[in-house]
Amino acid sequence: MYRILAIDNDEIWQLKLQIILEELGHKVDLASSLKMASQMLLMFSYDIFFTEVMLPDGLATQYFTDNPTSEPVIFYSGVSDKVFADQTVKFPNALFYVKPLNVLSVHTAIETLIKNVKKQTDNSLIEATLPVSVHYGTINLLQLRNIQWITVEGNYTTIVTTEKRYVQKVSLKKIKILLDERFIQINKTTVINKFFITNTNAQKNEVNIGKEEFSISRVYRKAFIQHYFSS
Repeated sequence: MYRILAIDNDEIWQLKLQIILEELGHKVDLASSLKMASQMLLMFSYDIFFTEVMLPDGLATQYFTDNPTSEPVIFYSGVSDKVFADQTVKFPNALFYVKPLNVLSVHTAIETLIKNVKKQTDNSLIEATLPVSVHYGTINLLQLRNIQWITVEGNYTTIVTTEKRYVQKVSLKKIKILLDERFIQINKTTVINKFFITNTNAQKNEVNIGKEEFSISRVYRKAFIQHYFSS
């Protein structure tokens, strides 16, 4: 099941699309304008977007150009416009359909884009590495997917993987440049891999990776919530 935001000012088509998506087992939220969609995105995270291209307050293609997302976007319109179709090509994970849509076309669009996103994610996550120096100047390449968290104390940074710890005389700032979207900074001295999080406590501003407990500072709390719950 995916959480989907459907953006359309046509109430009849909204209802039809909602019925189709719920029939396929997905959770659907509705927005009738780009402004309303923006407000909902401040409160919720979505796996997929379905949107009419022409909306009361602008073009959806321009909105997603100005507000890029890595999630799939299915654009559609009642007008068979080559310009709209060509505009969707510039998005990494998007398709364009002409209304009306049916259960089969909606299901096919979702499966096609989700598979594409998964393939891109798997390839980038598997290949990414972080170089660390070990004995006698030897360099090891740590796969980012195996790094659980990174902490700094004084001039030294500790990198904890699923197998061992590495202590490096390097700043956290320099290491962060080499990390990717799976890592979240939660306080001044700590960066964690969100895929290893086992528990979160929003009231206490704490997060756990196994038996290890980390505090989320006020400065990083909002960014953590947006980053972690958007995955």
